[in-house]
Amino acid sequence: MAGKIDPESEGQLREAWQEGAGGMASVSAQGLGNVMRYLGHNPTSAELQNMVSEFGSGGAIDCNGFMGMMGRRLKVAEGEQEVIEAFKVFDKDGTGYIASGELRHLLSNLGEGLEREEVNSMMTQVIPGAAGNLQYEPFVRHVMNA
Repeated sequence: MAGKIDPESEGQLREAWQEGAGGMASVSAQGLGNVMRYLGHNPTSAELQNMVSEFGSGGAIDCNGFMGMMGRRLKVAEGEQEVIEAFKVFDKDGTGYIASGELRHLLSNLGEGLEREEVNSMMTQVIPGAAGNLQYEPFVRHVMNA
């Protein structure tokens, strides 16, 4: 699990665990909240419970579970960044926006291509009105974390 994390990040995560967990071998969702806040995150109680349920056992998470969870989160963040970089190709002015019509075209015609109904649903969920320009970074984060 931790082997997939670069050494610098692994050191930072282990330090956060030690500080946030107060030297405990495993922590509850509340203790995980301390660890996450040490890293500058502020997850909700429900998010913390989900993390413990997914990566821990018996209502607690240990350092190995935490490292596995953070490894996955870092991998998702890298994936988000790759998609954002791809959108930048279509952002000719470098403003952080892409025309919603162009986005509809890309989602419908590139790669596996989504059905028109899927594109419409996605666009109206993320950007009600879906007219004009779309700020693509929040769009990518929403879609990839849905």
